[in-house]
Amino acid sequence: MHPIECLSRCEIGIFRYQEAMNAKVQHIGSRRSQAWWEPTFKPEIDGKLTPCDWDFQTNTGPKRAFLSGEHLPDLAKVGEIQRFNNVTFEDCDIQGYFEHKPSILFDNCRFHGCDFSYSEWRRATFRNCEFKNCSLALTTFEECEFRDCDWDTIGLQGSKTDFIRTFITNPSNLIKSGFSGRNKQAENTLEHACHQMFRLEGTKAHLARTLLYSHEEVGDDETYYQTAKLHDLQQMRAKIAKDFYLLIFGKNFWQRLSGILIIPHIAEMILLVIFGLTNGWGSTILRPVLGLVGSFFIFGCIYSYWDVKEADQYFWQKSFDIATLAGYGNQVNINQSAHLRMVEGTQLLVSILFYTVFFATAVARNSRSR
Repeated sequence: MHPIECLSRCEIGIFRYQEAMNAKVQHIGSRRSQAWWEPTFKPEIDGKLTPCDWDFQTNTGPKRAFLSGEHLPDLAKVGEIQRFNNVTFEDCDIQGYFEHKPSILFDNCRFHGCDFSYSEWRRATFRNCEFKNCSLALTTFEECEFRDCDWDTIGLQGSKTDFIRTFITNPSNLIKSGFSGRNKQAENTLEHACHQMFRLEGTKAHLARTLLYSHEEVGDDETYYQTAKLHDLQQMRAKIAKDFYLLIFGKNFWQRLSGILIIPHIAEMILLVIFGLTNGWGSTILRPVLGLVGSFFIFGCIYSYWDVKEADQYFWQKSFDIATLAGYGNQVNINQSAHLRMVEGTQLLVSILFYTVFFATAVARNSRSR
């Protein structure tokens, strides 16, 4: 048995790092010239990146450089935070294993056109940093933090962009910034563009699930429920995007099936939005209560402007009976106009919606921590 198989996850990371220290550090891969779907795709600089250390005291940051995790521990002692302030990384490939005790801190740094592929980060903090035209594919972040960072045109890979117990203050911005380029050599440009679109939505859905699992263990409730909203909506966007693609470019059975499924998928997304807005995607039980009270006053006002004889001059009692569901049968009158019965039925449905969301949210919040 190889010795590494007997080690813990943390020890494996240290073992890999020590192996890298003993070996000659070399740049891995040729993604700059091969990964045409990435925002970092620049064949003209592939193989021309200059090896660089992490000492930026005499400059504002590296440009077209290759930075490895091997040289990072040389700058700070154990027990001191490894800090980088106002450093600009431009068109850099950052690879290797990055861990420092207690942490690595990037403060107000800018990463433009940087490829983080083949890198693993542990206990690193990125604060007020800007990520633009970068790739996070084939990258792992464990016990890291991204606080108030800006995301713009980011390359992602659903199954190989991993966030483990990592906290991101604005996960929706990260997902929205997802990018997938097009192969200029593709024969059918329109089909290729649509294919890339639906594949990107699937990648975002996969990553949204990863972020949801990560924020179940770390971060605050506000960010967790924001991630829950992001996850639910992104799953439906991925399904609808796939339906559109198969509806236009699918063959035979798949084309017919997508034409059938796209309507219920859109309806399901609309229902998700309605129910999500009703309880803040699980974050509050007060909102459905306020909605129920508000519907009582709104429908009471509607009944007050109705024909006095039809409303029986008890419009507030009518609205209360229907809002509580208990007295709905007392308000049903076959002699009433069809329009009034339609309004009563609408209030009944609205009341059922608020009650359903209220009880489901209350049970969920009281039966588990999140």
